[in-house]
Amino acid sequence: MSVKINTQNTDRTSPSDSRYAFIRLRVTGVRPTTDRIRGIDLVLKDGDQVVSEWSVEIPVPNLAPAEANPAFAKIASQLLVRLTGRVLVGRNMRFVSAMLRNELKRIGSDQRFKVICLSRLINVFSLRKEGHLRASQLTAQDLLMELEWIKKEVGHDRFEEALVEQLRYQSLPPNIALQDIQRLPDSPGVYYFYGDQRRLLYVGKSIQIRTRVLSHFSDDHRENREMEMSRQVCSIEFTECAGELSALLLEAQHVKQLRPLYNRRLRRLNQLYSVCWTGEPSHAPETVILSTDQPLKSEHLFGLFRNRINAEQALRKLSDKYALCLKVLGLERGKGSCFGYQLGRCHGACINQETRVAHAQRLRVALERLKVQAWPFPDTVVLTETNVKNGRSQSHLIQQWCYLGDVSQPSSLESIVFDLDIYRLLNQYLKGQTVFSRWEKKGFQYHLTLSNSK
Repeated sequence: MSVKINTQNTDRTSPSDSRYAFIRLRVTGVRPTTDRIRGIDLVLKDGDQVVSEWSVEIPVPNLAPAEANPAFAKIASQLLVRLTGRVLVGRNMRFVSAMLRNELKRIGSDQRFKVICLSRLINVFSLRKEGHLRASQLTAQDLLMELEWIKKEVGHDRFEEALVEQLRYQSLPPNIALQDIQRLPDSPGVYYFYGDQRRLLYVGKSIQIRTRVLSHFSDDHRENREMEMSRQVCSIEFTECAGELSALLLEAQHVKQLRPLYNRRLRRLNQLYSVCWTGEPSHAPETVILSTDQPLKSEHLFGLFRNRINAEQALRKLSDKYALCLKVLGLERGKGSCFGYQLGRCHGACINQETRVAHAQRLRVALERLKVQAWPFPDTVVLTETNVKNGRSQSHLIQQWCYLGDVSQPSSLESIVFDLDIYRLLNQYLKGQTVFSRWEKKGFQYHLTLSNSK
């Protein structure tokens, strides 16, 4: 079933004179991508006049996340006829809108709604009301009266301005004001989302901070975690950087140090695993443990892994792709042929049908893409990133892939610790030296300059 009705509001009158649909949903849970609408209450108002009320119960059977609810499909046309040309009003409207959009998408209808969020208005004006009810306790009639109460409390002009602002910036979370977004620079840096009581929710980086922050909120209906995080954000802070590399380094540091609630859990590891192979045909590759509290010695090392299982899985994938012998790789023991030979995935090095020299040639090719890169300088590097657009410059002290810190902040310099995430991002930047506008040797240090205009 596909329902296509234009729900965009084309009324150019004052926002407070708009055609409103006060809406309350009854839902099965708080995850817009998987939970379902089980009831809808509407009060429709044109200007000062309530024109109709509508309420419907929607049975919810056991459904797959992407499966349409036949009961919702049955009432969808009636619902959209009532919402056409109206501004939807209610509490937590980012959530309400996401629930509606996802239910409608499942039946083939891609709809967008103009909304006014009462939660956001209450927060913008810092209003407090005796007997303030939770959203789940309110009826659609209560929502209508709450909008009138807000208008009375703040006055007509301020009320009108707030409605205009909301209708222009639909995607902002309820606790974030337009001014919070406007003060964000659209330049490189790191941003921080804080919740209630200054709890750090998320740390991110971007070459355009404001644009990236807005994208979090505009796409939050697609992912439960994004929606949940958006509802909790109370303040946003930022640190401007000279460019993307400086932002990447700062983000990696702060995610590990500050441990935000919604970031992927990254922690500094005391040890890593790698595959060590000298290239000798008679020697099997060996999984070795590397300490992270000293510079990495990359000779004969292939791949860096967080645990032994990941290292062995990488070897097994290479054995499948390059027809390598599991016994020669040290992944199987026992007499006779390896399991791969029985499946036609091994050329028979385990039973002397292939020479070890021929096997070693394929193994060398297979491991080449995993080779741990040697530090390309004989000593410490000071990497300076400059930005001609915002005039910022940052210098980073790096030794043997270990990031020691920002030179301009001596108190923040750290002892040598090898960090896998830092290695990967530095390797990405350093292996293409054409990105550097200048590099030279000064005493015992190499000075590289990375220039950009973003």
